[in-house]
Amino acid sequence: MQEVEQRREQLPREARLLDFSHYLLDYPGAFFGLGSGIDQPQLHNEYYDFPDELIPTGVKIYLSIIDAVFEAWSARHAPGTQ
Repeated sequence: MQEVEQRREQLPREARLLDFSHYLLDYPGAFFGLGSGIDQPQLHNEYYDFPDELIPTGVKIYLSIIDAVFEAWSARHAPGTQ
């Protein structure tokens, strides 16, 4: 258990506060926060209501990440590369 806590302490503070950060202890990955501005209550506040107009922005970010990962993977696995 101490090893898990030591590994968890290596994660950024924001990551340690979220349940999903536990997955990063065992599986490679990443996540990011999509901010909704200073006029919104903080995440996990009972008055927080995710602004739906941010969904297209989040989708664009995820798609660009997927494209970048696929492009990098394709370059490493192209015929004639090792």
